[in-house]
Amino acid sequence: MPFGSPSAPSVVWPQSFATVCQKVLPSELFCQIAADADAIAEAPNFWMPKAAILPGSRTVRTIGEQVIAQVYDHVLRSHLPCDWEGAEWWVQVYQPGKGLAFHFDKDEHMMAEQHVMVHPITSCILYLAGGSEDTRLGPTVIIDQQYDNEQGRAVPEHPARCALVYPLANQLCWFDGQLAHGVLDSPQDGLRVTMLINWWAARPQDTHRVTPADIVKVPPGDEPIMVDDLLESYGISVVGPNAVHVIAMEHQGYELYPMADENSLDGSYDRFKTAAAFVPAHMLASTGSDSEEGSEEFDPQPDQQAAEQLEVQD
Repeated sequence: MPFGSPSAPSVVWPQSFATVCQKVLPSELFCQIAADADAIAEAPNFWMPKAAILPGSRTVRTIGEQVIAQVYDHVLRSHLPCDWEGAEWWVQVYQPGKGLAFHFDKDEHMMAEQHVMVHPITSCILYLAGGSEDTRLGPTVIIDQQYDNEQGRAVPEHPARCALVYPLANQLCWFDGQLAHGVLDSPQDGLRVTMLINWWAARPQDTHRVTPADIVKVPPGDEPIMVDDLLESYGISVVGPNAVHVIAMEHQGYELYPMADENSLDGSYDRFKTAAAFVPAHMLASTGSDSEEGSEEFDPQPDQQAAEQLEVQD
């Protein structure tokens, strides 16, 4: 369909469907989530229920959930409808210059199983990297286009409004969750790092709270215990279809001892899922000399008895 004779594009800020807030997080919290981004990016999407977010009943388990609480308190609290149920969140780390095709945020399972596109109420992008150098990271482009389930296509066919949001560290962009958006390629050689938070009226399928297991407690005893064996005793797996991704542990009286390849004389190192053991504190040898203040430096190396017990465990 021809456009006719379009007028020249004008530069406006489409406040009706995109909003930007800068310096959203306190510096310490921002540095913590930015430092954890690579690790979180390897995990699936997580879910934080409404009850865990609301100040009166809040339970925050991780840095990511602290970020969600901060965004809710200081940005979105007065903008969400009453019927929201929680927030889906994840982290993306894109290779330098790589963009992202235009798409709609949706419940992927509903689309695959029922061919219906169900959107979040509000979509948020928290930029964990980016500055105003000569070459900018590729902008997020939000276009005034929605998906019509009855027609089975995006409308309007030729949207007339868009917002270009250039990444800036600690900047939050939020917009109507029904809108199409994507990322443009860029010649900038830095990583593009973002935390995405979608606010939903109903929890998308296969999204779960970040800590899916109860706190694992190391049982009292006088012998070292491999982390793998401890998790197995709780019925917890870190691999396979039922793998968990975050586990809280209590180990009073034990020290976590990393297992290097040279510590495994029987060749079992390659079979570890988690290359570490909990060793009773009294079995660890301490070496060091008194400083001027009389404090002692500690080098956590197991004594011979602990080392022998670790070697024979399989």
